[in-house]
Amino acid sequence: QMAILPKEDLTIKSSDGILLTASGYCSPAVKVGGDYFDYFELPDNKFGVMIGDVKGHGFDAGLIVSMAKSCLHMQLRNNYSLQSIMDAINEVIYMYGFIPNCMYMTFCYMIFDLKTRTVSFSIAGHPFPRHYLANENRIAEIDINFGNTFLGWNEKEIFDVSSPEPFNKGDIFILFTDGITDAQNSDEESFGEEKLEELLIKNAHLSAREIKENILRCHEDFCGDVQQADDITLVVIKIDEA
Repeated sequence: QMAILPKEDLTIKSSDGILLTASGYCSPAVKVGGDYFDYFELPDNKFGVMIGDVKGHGFDAGLIVSMAKSCLHMQLRNNYSLQSIMDAINEVIYMYGFIPNCMYMTFCYMIFDLKTRTVSFSIAGHPFPRHYLANENRIAEIDINFGNTFLGWNEKEIFDVSSPEPFNKGDIFILFTDGITDAQNSDEESFGEEKLEELLIKNAHLSAREIKENILRCHEDFCGDVQQADDITLVVIKIDEA
């Protein structure tokens, strides 16, 4: 499974000097997991990033992940829009819903437009991405009413697409799976979303890779010797200027 995930950070530069860097990490709880992330450059100074989490683990979950990636990259050749990608992957997972214990996938797909300095996204049952606002040194508020059910749950689902949201120099976005926030320590305390947000603010002055590494290090320290129960995936995107 790890072979189909990005192995390197990716940086793209806009015509007016905006730099966007993405750095991702995935650690399956078993040999083959159900988490997935990807990022790639798109035409017209745009950048796509996505993250997903298949219900279940093992070979069946890995098969769903492989199908989702294959579907994604085939669809990207024709239409990379939020609605198009969500519809295509939803249809594929729904068609293969007979796979035992792997009938759906949470998903988040984001498109960054470096020309307009805006980001749009669509979510299917996945934890909401966090947006650090550099000018205000805080995390943007979350619209808890936004988002749809899982991919593969309803063949005819119409997926919500956000309005374009502005981003600025120094802003940071993180995408993650619940394997991070639900992880527990020996006292059965969960790592939680609040701690994740605190770490993002604390490390906001660092690069995307350094933010990712510091969050993962703190997460490992928090969990201690407790065995990893779920796949862990984290993607950090940072906006800078050349």
